[in-house]
Amino acid sequence: PRAEVCNDADDDCDGMIDDGFNLQADPNNCGTCGRAYTCPRAFGTCNAGVCEPGACQPGWNDTEPGTPGCEYFCIPTGGGVEACDGRDNDCDNVSDEGFNLQTDEANCGRCGNACNLLHASAECRSGVCEVAACDPGFVDVDPAVPGCEYQCTPTGGGVETCDGVDNDCDGTVDDGNPGGGASCGTDVGVCSPGTATCQNGVLFCVGATGGGAEVCNDLDDDCDGTSDDGFDKQNDPLHCGGCSPCVVANATAGCAAGACTVAACNFGFIDSDGNPANGCEYACVATGVERCDGVDNNCNRVVDEGFNLTNDPNNCGACGRTCSFANATAVCAASTCQLGACLPNFFDLNGLPGDGCEYGCVPSNGGVETCDGVDNDCDGAIDDGNPGGGASCGTGTGECTAGTTTCTLGTLDCVGDVGPAAESCNNLDDDCDGTADDGFDKQNDPRYCGNCTACNLPHAVAGCAAGSCTVAACLGGWVNLNGNPADGCEYACTFSGQEVCDGVDNDCDGLVDNADSGLIRPANFCRTAGECAGTTPTCTGAAGWDCIYADPDVETQGNGDPVLEETRCDGRDNDCDGGADEVYPLKGSACSQDGSFGTVRRLGACRGTGALVCNAAQTGLTCNITTPGAAPAAETCNNRDDDCDGHADEPYDADGFAGVRDAVVGPLTIGGQSIVMYRYEASRPDATAAAPGIVGSRSCSVANRMPWATANLATVQAACAAAGMRLCRVTRNGSGQVTVDEWGRFCEGASNRTFPYGNTYGATTCNGSDFDPVAGGVNEDQAVATGALAGCVAEPAAPAADLSGNLKEWVNDPRVVAGQTVYTLRGGSFDNYQPGLTCDFDLTVVPSTYTFANAGFRCCALACPAGQIECGGLCINPATSASNCGACGNVCGGGSTCSNGYCCPTGTRACGDVCVPTATACP
Repeated sequence: PRAEVCNDADDDCDGMIDDGFNLQADPNNCGTCGRAYTCPRAFGTCNAGVCEPGACQPGWNDTEPGTPGCEYFCIPTGGGVEACDGRDNDCDNVSDEGFNLQTDEANCGRCGNACNLLHASAECRSGVCEVAACDPGFVDVDPAVPGCEYQCTPTGGGVETCDGVDNDCDGTVDDGNPGGGASCGTDVGVCSPGTATCQNGVLFCVGATGGGAEVCNDLDDDCDGTSDDGFDKQNDPLHCGGCSPCVVANATAGCAAGACTVAACNFGFIDSDGNPANGCEYACVATGVERCDGVDNNCNRVVDEGFNLTNDPNNCGACGRTCSFANATAVCAASTCQLGACLPNFFDLNGLPGDGCEYGCVPSNGGVETCDGVDNDCDGAIDDGNPGGGASCGTGTGECTAGTTTCTLGTLDCVGDVGPAAESCNNLDDDCDGTADDGFDKQNDPRYCGNCTACNLPHAVAGCAAGSCTVAACLGGWVNLNGNPADGCEYACTFSGQEVCDGVDNDCDGLVDNADSGLIRPANFCRTAGECAGTTPTCTGAAGWDCIYADPDVETQGNGDPVLEETRCDGRDNDCDGGADEVYPLKGSACSQDGSFGTVRRLGACRGTGALVCNAAQTGLTCNITTPGAAPAAETCNNRDDDCDGHADEPYDADGFAGVRDAVVGPLTIGGQSIVMYRYEASRPDATAAAPGIVGSRSCSVANRMPWATANLATVQAACAAAGMRLCRVTRNGSGQVTVDEWGRFCEGASNRTFPYGNTYGATTCNGSDFDPVAGGVNEDQAVATGALAGCVAEPAAPAADLSGNLKEWVNDPRVVAGQTVYTLRGGSFDNYQPGLTCDFDLTVVPSTYTFANAGFRCCALACPAGQIECGGLCINPATSASNCGACGNVCGGGSTCSNGYCCPTGTRACGDVCVPTATACP
């Protein structure tokens, strides 16, 4: 015999089986031996041989009556009264019930988020604090700023006018160009109209070209409808008949009836023909009444008029030639002087008219010759026969020589000598007084200058000084330029004033225009900015001043002046207005290989960047690539088009390059299918180890990235789909029991572990509420980067990270609770304690619109071949699938095929993001 145990045997051999055991009330042997109460985490009772649940174990609660046991671990907080704090205070397996985070202004969208808006009354709509009504005088114009941040009171009936005030309080002053848009200005003359535009509260005429001061140029510069008004083209010699000045030779110009006239001749010139075209063409200086001197004294273009040189005995044959014969009358015939009649008692014995009636004689002494100095016989010989003569006599001084005493003219004279004579200028002592040429001023008299020489100088009035001929005065129109009297006034020139640029020697110094240092040069005549620097006015003779812009970088017009607006792009100021390349305002701005500005179009990471610079032809801009693009490469999840095909982060292989290979675990056979799962919680493409990023194009499975939180169901489903995957599925039967649980299978593993890392809870193994992510401080509850906790991984066959804690994870597990469709968040988060961190915990249910900082996701999919994705339960490659081209469900229409993820017309293929003929090579 042995001690009785409950085993349907009589162990103590007392004839009674299992005596001492009350199978009707023993909870360890209820109704039959060994049937112990097995309701999880609950104290049980045995009533009439039937196990019945009793009180739950401490900390556990029975929140699902249809499920045996106490399945929910929870310790009441706050006295068991539910508060909005993200916790289940009353332990009914529902957090924050009674608080409508969609409409509660004290807990809008999340607990504790009170709607307090600036200058506004608030209300909570769909979990977002929104403005119910703005305070008077305030307007909500910027949705990004909570409340009514803009202080404004509508004016003018709320209709915007051009007054510098935001009349309609939309945050923009004078928006819509109020009052503007109409044409303004004028198109009269050189003016052009503009458009009325509101600027700074005032309507301005923008784009109009206004007039300026009227100048004489045959244009209407002041836009008053009249060209060149204010210029007297009928009478003003500066604008006579047109806009050109009258230039009249040797004269001051005038203007009459639009034609140039001679107003006054310059000194020394006469307008003798009355023709303005040749000006004062006759060089002449009037000296008075006409004299017979070979000069036009009265400047009538006739010399010595009124004098008959053929018969005037006072001017016979030449002016000043007077016919005079001694002791006779004179006549002029055929411009020749002829002897007339002799005077009484005078006789022309020698027949020579040169001495006239040279012999004056009154017969005397009875006609007998005596030495009395009288031709007594009037034969022409006085005292002929030398009465009383024959002796030697006379003197040898000067030109005198000794002679013989001879009766001459009635006096015994010294005949044969040469006696004194009237002194003449011949360098001889004619009067035999011992001095030659006395009485002649050979130092100063131009008739006997120096050596009895008469000074005769061309175009000059001669003078004499110190015995040398000098120029006393030049005739009109001539100048003694070289100062040499030998050639007189040799330089033909008429002085008109200081040297000006006209091709004429105005100051008669022998230097014309540029050669004359005294030339008056205009100021500010040429452009000197930019490439015109150093340009000075150049005199071009009769054409006047000109600016010669020699620098080849100056763009010039047909007249040689710089253009009004440069066309070259060369970094130089070609139009000399102080600005370089101003017609290319985009120069220096950023550019890329987008097909513009001479670039070959590149996509994604292959697109180089640089800055716009002048092209080689200097005719425009080109993009200078300073940062070349990368070579095409396999895609990685980084929000970049690494393979340069126009698709960023595509999950499929295309055009010879691999798509994104998200880190996955598996495959595991679940529900008869081979399934893979994200190894890491989903993150955004631009996430880093410190920031979650903002790009929402797709999800990524990458280590050491802050996970993607605060996303509703639609967002996470779209993110997984863009990655070629989907949310992990949970399938339930009609009774609500789970039949397939992809997420749970990866978490529990083949051994149905309680936690992904095992069955024993590790307080710091994963990022739950017990884990302190910041050592040394308070216990901060916050997310950490994916895979940061090396021990928080599932079984080696599928070592997914962070399936417990960090972020709760959406799964595709729709259920109807209290008439509302809700979805399950699995795995717990950084603010959950041990019970909520288990693999089978599925009691956190939320609506599809739920978002919270502790809720994230990861994706599952069929285990497709590399480069393919799951679409409609099948593995396909969207690079070539006509019914899923580029994305699941994108169907290429008739007449097109799928090429590299683009629907292209038949006969073409994708080249980047454009379709080209199949035989065409991509650039």
